[in-house]
Amino acid sequence: MLGYIRQLQKLAATAQLETPLQSELRAQSMRGKYERWYVALPLASRHRFWSMEELTESLHATAQELALVLLDAGWRRKRVWLERSKGNGRYLRVWLPPDLKTEE
Repeated sequence: MLGYIRQLQKLAATAQLETPLQSELRAQSMRGKYERWYVALPLASRHRFWSMEELTESLHATAQELALVLLDAGWRRKRVWLERSKGNGRYLRVWLPPDLKTEE
């Protein structure tokens, strides 16, 4: 544990800290990138489930950055269960666009 803490301290010391202004500019550019991407999508592509992997590849962004933008834009997260047995089961985590209406 001590080694891990030292490693984090070294990483923090060498990392460039982002100013609040830089952080806000990056967030604004991510929102703009998302909006341009979503408007350019064909209508059929807007009305389907998306995996985070598809979204990050399409927008060339990290999942952490993209999740905040998607939630702000009205996207919802959902689990689609593939099988349920004895409390265990496989599922997919998907993102639902704001336009997509589903039965809960």
